[in-house]
Amino acid sequence: MLKRLSPAVALALVLGPATAVTQDVPPGGVDVSGNWAMTWEGPQGTARMQLELAATDSTLTGRIETRRGWQDITDGEITSDGVTFAVQMRRGERSFLMRFTGTIADPNTLQGTFVTPRGDTRAWSATRGP
Repeated sequence: MLKRLSPAVALALVLGPATAVTQDVPPGGVDVSGNWAMTWEGPQGTARMQLELAATDSTLTGRIETRRGWQDITDGEITSDGVTFAVQMRRGERSFLMRFTGTIADPNTLQGTFVTPRGDTRAWSATRGP
């Protein structure tokens, strides 16, 4: 016995897959929102910091935990190649802006470079985690 589908059910079957294809995919294909354990090598050894990121469309916001407390990231952006953001760091009475550029190596790894206030380029990496 063959039953007929109602027009509404038939339309849902036809449009359902099309709507799934048009869902928003973050630039780079990976949602970088969440907590990251970040490291880089400095003159005093390995620096370890926590990074909290929130991604909305191509805008990246969040904060980074330094030895002197949490600092908000600014100018954050997600591109097809990865992420960029800046952090205003403070050391005593001085402050300086550090710009980070990174790629999404895989869904759980970010890696890139930043330029120190002295003009040195350093590599950094971050892994998704607590």
